[in-house]
Amino acid sequence: NGRTGDNVGLSNSAVIYNGQLQDFYWDSTSNVLRHAVWAGSGWFFESLDGSGVGGGNGRIGDQVGTDNSAVIYNGQLQDFYDDSTSGLLRHAVWAGSGWFFESLDGSGVSGGNGRVADNVGTYNSAVLYSGQLQDFYRDFTSGSLRHAAYAGSWFFETIA
Repeated sequence: NGRTGDNVGLSNSAVIYNGQLQDFYWDSTSNVLRHAVWAGSGWFFESLDGSGVGGGNGRIGDQVGTDNSAVIYNGQLQDFYDDSTSGLLRHAVWAGSGWFFESLDGSGVSGGNGRVADNVGTYNSAVLYSGQLQDFYRDFTSGSLRHAAYAGSWFFETIA
């Protein structure tokens, strides 16, 4: 079932998706993003992203998985979390048949639209507003509050 003996349960965020209880959390032993699902008769666990997690689709080998914030958007399970090795805002999406991962903001992330080259991605708080996916998070370098919004493409701003 994917259970681990590692030190887990930190920085978690839970949501209901397709009638199943889901939880995203940090495995501080392996430094990976973990995911737990209640399947009706028992728990299923998996490592999603981070050092030693294979599978491609945008996964990286950094220390990831802290400061989770899960949300359902457009019928898809989403999680925002921190890449503490590279100081990036990370995003995981369950697209129905597999997980996909991307770095959204921070040093080395291309795409413009208000992105910064700072150490970002901690203290995530995701929400839907006016039908758009939103995430609020901290810019550690400047000590400011950042905002990411998705409306067909990503837009970023510093708001405080």
